[in-house]
Amino acid sequence: MSSPSAAQRDDSAAPAGYRNPGARSWIALLLIIHFVYGTAPDLSPAHRLDIYLIGSVLFAALLAACLSVLVLPARLEVTGLSIEPLFRQTLLLIVAVAFAIYTAFPDRFAAILILAFLSVQLPLLWRSMYRASLAATGCAIIGGLAVVILRTRLADLGADMLPVCVWANHILLQHANPYLADHRSVTPWPFFYLPLQWLIYMPLVLLHADVRWLNLASVIGTLALLFWNRRNLANPWLALTLMLVFIVSRPSTEMLYQGEVWPFWFMISAFSVLLLRGKPARAALALGGLLGISQTAIHIAGLTAVWRLRSAGKWYRTLLMGALAAGVYFISIIPFAHGIVAFIRNEYVVLPHLAGRLVQRVRDHRDTEVSLANLLLHLGLIRWRMAIQLTVVLSTAAVLAVRRAGTRAFLYLTGVSYLAAISLNMQVWKYYYGPGLLLMFWSIVWTPAPPNPALP
Repeated sequence: MSSPSAAQRDDSAAPAGYRNPGARSWIALLLIIHFVYGTAPDLSPAHRLDIYLIGSVLFAALLAACLSVLVLPARLEVTGLSIEPLFRQTLLLIVAVAFAIYTAFPDRFAAILILAFLSVQLPLLWRSMYRASLAATGCAIIGGLAVVILRTRLADLGADMLPVCVWANHILLQHANPYLADHRSVTPWPFFYLPLQWLIYMPLVLLHADVRWLNLASVIGTLALLFWNRRNLANPWLALTLMLVFIVSRPSTEMLYQGEVWPFWFMISAFSVLLLRGKPARAALALGGLLGISQTAIHIAGLTAVWRLRSAGKWYRTLLMGALAAGVYFISIIPFAHGIVAFIRNEYVVLPHLAGRLVQRVRDHRDTEVSLANLLLHLGLIRWRMAIQLTVVLSTAAVLAVRRAGTRAFLYLTGVSYLAAISLNMQVWKYYYGPGLLLMFWSIVWTPAPPNPALP
């Protein structure tokens, strides 16, 4: 193992951190989402509501355990990964992959695929070749996702997210502003995608290639971050296992072949790694990219600003980091904004609120999601949704302002806070949880800093 990085030394220098429940709680959060959303479509409507409610209760309980760090007064530290036996890691991934296949394909075809998968895995398990099993599973996952892209047409999938991104690029190539164009030919919903959300697909649009290849490249890029930083990981093989489980989870696979969020998720990982490696300027550029892709990145940017001002040393470096992030963001939106204030108001307030209202009018889906909003709906407390959401965000910011926190503690708290806040949105879709889970993931798998004997 290499010597501690600058980021790790920063963690050890912080006089206050936070103890988190560790990898097992993260796995539990992910598996709740994976199994509930995989099982629910095959159940009767009544049982479907029941499983979403049960999942929401478990989800809330785990978040409560994770958010308990906000009120505990003592100095606490971030815990790292426990050394799980390779056999358990391998078995966890095999079960997750088999379940993903079962829920994604018709029964007979799924049975054939699962038997073929197990015919490779069982001999490896019998011979205790666990690392070979993990590597083979990773290759099978990437190969399977590539086959899905090759064997399906984007126009036949029903989801409008990627077609909207393609449309926006075509409008721009016609020297028109997509934000002033009529988008009703591709979607009846408001067009509130930020510029970098669709511009990143421009190279593939110019090549007349399937834009989903960028999604697959983002998956491979995330795995590459694990490989390149393997010396900084507490347990590289367990980190790989957890990431592969994340990739085969129901929201992740669906978003690869019919959604537009995987480049955003990759940039979340890049931002986390750059912070952990002690490269704030590059992390600021990544943060600016995040702000140019998704409105929800405001949550991450706001907490980053509070954390940097309290815990990261020299204030002028924090201001420089903020200037870099803001610069990337404004460079991305100014060409399309007829008035910065009006653009921000429309894209962050008016259109998202309108989209939420339209979803509730067409299909109020809050009781068919794993979320805190679902729980509040059943408790008759839904009117408190926004107040609770604001409390979660402000409480996290207050803790980061009062206590100094290392990089891992910051990422962990930001990830948990993101999960809680996003699950209280007007509309909640299963893929909304990706960024929060990824922030927590990098906090958990990174090598804990050695104890600082100077601390009391």
